[in-house]
Amino acid sequence: MKMKNGMFSFVVMAFFAMAFSTISACADGQGINTPATSVAGLNADGTGPADNCEAVYNPPSVRLGKSCVVVADCNSVAPLLKSGASAPVFCVTQNEVDDFGWSQVLVGQCVAQLDTDGDAAGDECDDDDDGDLIKDAVDNCPLVTNHDQLNTDHDGLGDACDPDDDNDGILDGVDNCPLVENANQLDTNTDGVGDACEDDSDGDGILNNTDNCPFVANVDQLNSDDDLMGDACDPDDDNDGILDAADNCPLVANANQLDTDGDSFGDVCDPDIDGDTVLNGVDNCPLVANHGQLDTDGDSFGDVCDPDIDGDTVLNGVDNCPNVANFDQSDLDNDSFGDVCDPDCDGDGTVAPCNADSDGDGFIPPADCMEGEASVHPGATELCNGVDDDCDGVTDDGCPAPACVTATECDDGIATNTDTCVSGVCVHTPLPPAGTCLVNADCLSTEACIAGICRLKAAPGQCSPFAVTVKGMTTPSVKKAYLEWYTTSANPAPTRNGVVEDGTYQSFAGECSVIAFDFAVGECGCHTAFGDSPCKELPDSPGLVGCRHNQ
Repeated sequence: MKMKNGMFSFVVMAFFAMAFSTISACADGQGINTPATSVAGLNADGTGPADNCEAVYNPPSVRLGKSCVVVADCNSVAPLLKSGASAPVFCVTQNEVDDFGWSQVLVGQCVAQLDTDGDAAGDECDDDDDGDLIKDAVDNCPLVTNHDQLNTDHDGLGDACDPDDDNDGILDGVDNCPLVENANQLDTNTDGVGDACEDDSDGDGILNNTDNCPFVANVDQLNSDDDLMGDACDPDDDNDGILDAADNCPLVANANQLDTDGDSFGDVCDPDIDGDTVLNGVDNCPLVANHGQLDTDGDSFGDVCDPDIDGDTVLNGVDNCPNVANFDQSDLDNDSFGDVCDPDCDGDGTVAPCNADSDGDGFIPPADCMEGEASVHPGATELCNGVDDDCDGVTDDGCPAPACVTATECDDGIATNTDTCVSGVCVHTPLPPAGTCLVNADCLSTEACIAGICRLKAAPGQCSPFAVTVKGMTTPSVKKAYLEWYTTSANPAPTRNGVVEDGTYQSFAGECSVIAFDFAVGECGCHTAFGDSPCKELPDSPGLVGCRHNQ
């Protein structure tokens, strides 16, 4: 029978706890000690009338820890029975060894017969050795009292005498979960209690059944993506399908991992998306680097991303003076450079301001502060219209208080007009025709304003619409360029190509870039949903410039 670790010692100690009285049944105090005087079937072990199992051979075998010559020497170590009486004790002599087969090693030692429960019935004839009222035949710990018969691992040995209650191969004395199988003995918080039976495995004060990281301490229980796993143990905190170790925004979902400035911080969590050292909240072009924050028209959109740099309502791609406001686009010599920015506006080969009175008001620049508008010239009547009509350098001088402060005061009731208040004067500007635009706000939410035309935005992962403007070819007499359009760098063949004249050209669906040949430096413009910019050298085409959908 399997016995719990140290069980024999336990039995001996049980006998030490019993205070028996010494019984001397024969002249030598050892009971019947000769075969000639033994009764057939009784006391065959030589213990005499004191035998706790008269009909069963059970010689004394329990050492009481004292040497002896006669049995009287053993009185002081006699254990007690349950009844309070002393159990018989014996001093083993050579006679008992020779006559009754007692153990030779016990000669000269005080001993007693085995009686685990101290009920005066020796274990050899006691059907309930441990006295727990459960018969030995069905008792899962016959030598250890266990009324409840608890047997955690169902191995036939009750927990009270099983050295490995959970049957995981780790003895109970060193098992950090003696009643729960855990061969790996994992103890996350090193508190001596294994995780398998610990109610707070990580020791963060939050019980496992409510802890969103039961094996990683996280008192704050932070859970960015609300997926039942705390950030401390969640391999994908933002649940965007990109593991945190490789995610450039581990706490903000961004499956596309877009990183405009290539600084390893995705745009959705980068405080400076374009990497120009100007934070997004105050950057007038948060998606295009512009350290200087140049804003020619003061409209809060930096020049590098402003589709109308000079604020004259003419988009850069078609504006003959994109950096100088010229609403009328006057171009006296038809050289594609507006008069206000043309160093030789009359095309006579002499670098000088316009020397022609194109509006017929009798004045030419610089005296005429708005060449092309006959009503504006020196001496004209100041009209309180937000224009310096008399060209004296002061706008609306002598005019009464402004007619407006906000645009709401300028509503003319005409749905096709945009009503604004400019310098105290109401300005009513007709809306652009359907499908055309000045800014993204002129288009539907699913569209972007690309070079004055509302284009449908592409689905995620596809190329967005864009346009390219070319003008001022290297051969002045033949104002043409050559354009090649491509899908992706993986496809070396262009989708289309050919010679084009000066102008703006929109991409087709699926096209991602265009290369422009044979144009003057600085006269190739790129138009995307992020704004307008000069054409640049394309990464996949060293030495060649052009435009990309996300430039």
